[in-house]
Amino acid sequence: MLALGGRGLRAEAKRLQLAAAARPLTVCFGYRARPVPGGRPWVSPYGDGCGLVCPDSTGLRRPSFRYYCPRCQARQSELARKARARALATRYGRFPLLAYDAQGNPVSAWWGSCSRCTDEFVHTDPRARRCERCRRGHR
Repeated sequence: MLALGGRGLRAEAKRLQLAAAARPLTVCFGYRARPVPGGRPWVSPYGDGCGLVCPDSTGLRRPSFRYYCPRCQARQSELARKARARALATRYGRFPLLAYDAQGNPVSAWWGSCSRCTDEFVHTDPRARRCERCRRGHR
């Protein structure tokens, strides 16, 4: 479906999909772009889905394609919130990296400079804009 552009081709794409298999499958791809308040949209070439292969819809009346698997469909608002947080973090100059917690488990973290004192800091929350010292001191 993503390879075929335009609205008029959706019905044709669905007919081709149903002709190829009685029960069509799709990949949990999600959305490639999400709006972000006050700026350019967050865009990912891989989408925000999990990549699981799951059954697709079979109706021709209103040809629709499933973007998410059932598990990601239930988490759609969480995925949107995380996408907005990643976009805002990148806009404010923070970048993702892999860090380790006290037990040695890998965790996602964000590196950037503090908005108050300009010291570099690492935090697990992409929305954090101040280092620990400035947050404690309410500076």
